[in-house]
Amino acid sequence: MEVAHEALLRRKPIDGWLAEQKDALKLRDDVLREATEWESGGKHADFVRRGTRLEAALELVGKPDYARALAPAKAYLAEGLRLEAASRKRARRTVAAIFLLMIGVIASLLGVIFKAELEQLAFQWTTERNFIASQVRPHVLSAEAEKTIAGQPGKTFRECDKNCPEMVVLPRGSYWMGSTDSEGYSSENPRHQVRIDYTLAVAKYTVTWD
Repeated sequence: MEVAHEALLRRKPIDGWLAEQKDALKLRDDVLREATEWESGGKHADFVRRGTRLEAALELVGKPDYARALAPAKAYLAEGLRLEAASRKRARRTVAAIFLLMIGVIASLLGVIFKAELEQLAFQWTTERNFIASQVRPHVLSAEAEKTIAGQPGKTFRECDKNCPEMVVLPRGSYWMGSTDSEGYSSENPRHQVRIDYTLAVAKYTVTWD
C-alpha cells in the first residue's frame, strides 16, 4: 500500500495539483498551527497575524477549497482583523494630530509674518462691533441745523446723542502745506498753498481707542 500510495501521488492529475497548491497548503498548515498556539497561549496579541501575512490568510479563507479546512482558525483570523482595524484607527489619529500640528505651526508663522496686518484687521473688526454696540444713533442735527452751523466758523457741535466726537467748523480759505527747502523731510517739499472752498469740520480733540 505504501508503494501504491507513493505512485498515486506521483501521477497526474494529483501530482500537478500538489505542485500548484504547494504554497497554499503550507499556508493552511501554518495558519492552523498559529491558531492553535494562539488559543493555548492565552490569545495574546503578539501571536496574531498582521499586515500582508493576515491578508494572505484571509485570501486563502475566501477560496472554497480551503474555507472548511480553515474554519478552526476563524476566531484567530477575526482577532487579527480587529487588531488591524484598531491599528489603522490609531494611525489615522496620529496623522490627524500631525496635520493639526502642522496647521498650527503654519498659522503661527503667518501670524508672526503678518502681525501688523492681523492687528489692523482685529482693530477694524472690534471697532465696527463697538460702533454698532454703542448705538450712536439717532442723529440730533436736522439738515437745516447743519446748514446753519456750516456758516459759523469756530462753531462746535455733535452729530448724535452718544459717542460722537465734538466737531468744530473750519472757515473756508487757504493755507501753506509742506516745509521750506531748508528744513523738514524731502517728502515735505515743495511747500505749496492749498485752498479749501467748501465747508469742513474736524474733531476738536484726538479720537482715542477709549
